[in-house]
Amino acid sequence: MLNKFFRTAILVLPIALLLIPAQMAFASIMDFKQIKINLTDTKESEAQASWSENLNITDKGLGHDSENGTTVEGWIETKPIAVGYSWRVPYAIRVNVTVIPGPQEIKLANGQGYTPHIGAAYIRYSPDKKNWSSWQALIPGTVPTERAFMGLVQVPAAVRNDYNDLLMDYARRDDVPWKSDEEAAVKWILEKDPTYFKQKQPFIGYISFLFEAPFVTGHRLLSFSADISYGMSGLHAPPSQDIPAYEARQTMPWRFKAE
Repeated sequence: MLNKFFRTAILVLPIALLLIPAQMAFASIMDFKQIKINLTDTKESEAQASWSENLNITDKGLGHDSENGTTVEGWIETKPIAVGYSWRVPYAIRVNVTVIPGPQEIKLANGQGYTPHIGAAYIRYSPDKKNWSSWQALIPGTVPTERAFMGLVQVPAAVRNDYNDLLMDYARRDDVPWKSDEEAAVKWILEKDPTYFKQKQPFIGYISFLFEAPFVTGHRLLSFSADISYGMSGLHAPPSQDIPAYEARQTMPWRFKAE
């Protein structure tokens, strides 16, 4: 059953409502992505993330080798993750992040113990892999011994409105092969104003996660994972000619990058 979030996301039809030709394609697009970084594998981790200089990765995980019992503040940031498709991108996404293991009790020399803070997780988004939103904090789960975080990231309507108007202007043109191609529309917008995405980020084409926490000697992180889900309208007009982007519309991810 679709929840309110997905119903809202699907009802956002920036281009398609203007396109009322005889032939239309109707569908709702629901997409789900999952990333998982094995922090005991240096090569895999380097391909998907970076981390603070005071941390390193061994076969025991991400942590540090300072003096026993020492605590340092560190972070890990994922590389950009594409969401949506090359012709249609979301305005809102839900995410769930899990970092394993959770914080473990630290025994002190005097026999007392304490449990470090679980840390904090953040997310940001970008339309072009260059201009990014600010970091937004994710909400910690209800179990204090688990590093689980969740959140809804949504572009405000006030930020989207002007962009939606530009998409509709593009869809009115008679000289474009596919009126519903958002990637082509973005290139057209930037030809007119190369600084457009520097001023605002009106949709979610890429996301990146950041996790910060206190790292205690001997206690390393084993994995970082994230579930990403979103909905989009699939309503579109078929192109007037054969183009590769249309043929691959169900498999080709968002790929536009700023020069």
